Amino acid sequence: MLRHLTQWVEDRLERLNVEFGNPLLNGATIFARISPKWLNGIAHLLIFIFKEMTFKRYKWNAKPVLICVGSHNNYHSASLAFGNREDIQFATFHNYYLPNTPKINLLFCYLSGSFIVLFLPLFFLIIKKPNLRKYMIFRTDQMALSFGSRWFVRRAIKRSGAQVLILMSNLSVYHNLILEEANRLGVSTIFATHAPVGRGQRALRTDYAMLDGEWQSSLYPSSNTKFLITGSARGAELVERWESRLNYTGLIIATNTLMIDLNIIEKFISLLKDRYPLMPISLRPHPRDVERHEAHRIICENHSIAYNDPKKPLVQPNDSYKYLATGLSGVMIDALLVGMYPLQISEPQLDMLLAHTPDDYYGLHELNLVRKIDLNDPVLPTDWLIGDQLVELEKSAQPGWDSKKLMNEALDEILRHQNTVR
Repeated sequence: MLRHLTQWVEDRLERLNVEFGNPLLNGATIFARISPKWLNGIAHLLIFIFKEMTFKRYKWNAKPVLICVGSHNNYHSASLAFGNREDIQFATFHNYYLPNTPKINLLFCYLSGSFIVLFLPLFFLIIKKPNLRKYMIFRTDQMALSFGSRWFVRRAIKRSGAQVLILMSNLSVYHNLILEEANRLGVSTIFATHAPVGRGQRALRTDYAMLDGEWQSSLYPSSNTKFLITGSARGAELVERWESRLNYTGLIIATNTLMIDLNIIEKFISLLKDRYPLMPISLRPHPRDVERHEAHRIICENHSIAYNDPKKPLVQPNDSYKYLATGLSGVMIDALLVGMYPLQISEPQLDMLLAHTPDDYYGLHELNLVRKIDLNDPVLPTDWLIGDQLVELEKSAQPGWDSKKLMNEALDEILRHQNTVR
């Protein structure tokens, strides 16, 4: 009996929380920002319940296509691809707000699932998988959603009048509980990537997937999902700004949440300035690392380098930057698409964190699209020329490729098929 309960709980958490529940990633992306760490999950739960209670409500319009977005990156990519259509309706969920846009309310799901807090000691006793044990403590809010009632989620999808649902991610419990309710209602579902995808993926459960390139399609285990290699609207937008940067010398250092100690980055900047005194350098924080944006600005002031605002494009056509140095991050592929040369920062602490993720996560080393740079002895590669392999990662990099057109043609075909079935 206990074994069956354990298996049921593990299966549910891994199915709904693809990123945090993925044993291949081993909890590498789960972080606590509150001490003691066990308070992190409880704080998240209370904060998000409060936010769900206070969000302004907007009325639904009956449209055949519903696009659910949970972040600005989701919305930006979706609006680039489908924003000109009259048959779509955007909806937000979780922590994301758009003016005059209906929201899928998760309040009842949070409240009804909060009983799970009482069973955390039992789950922690019977579940031995390290990634799930870490997840249960750090993200109690998502545990609650995993076991809460989806009645209001189902009602929202019905009110939208959707025949087709588009999700811009397959990773979080928010996306996957919406996906499951759409499947139960007979709504066709589409996964369209909003960011680069790496190794260690779980099988997709949508009816269709619009993928960036051929290499990406090899990352997903076999399932009933039909793959459509369209390229991405995000990629197409970046490629429009591409130009040869072979004769440039500048470097952008892009941090992410894996880079916990910014003192390491300061030392890196000092070493670079000593070795390349005339080289333009800028520092770019991760968009979601809002709490440390000011700390990045201070570093820039202290070392007389430029601050690269994460709300703005990575580079402008007339910028003098050739290289991008960062930890493992999808911004590497963004850099490639604007003609930059990505350098993966190598340092013992970062390398130890990356050991929890699949080797060569984005396939960039395999395709010779990235080089390593040592934080303690930074040397820039000068004999490196990016080749045509980029097209395998992102079809938008291919001259004349129109991702937006292909994505909309694919959506039209799915709508026709849905109407025929009805």
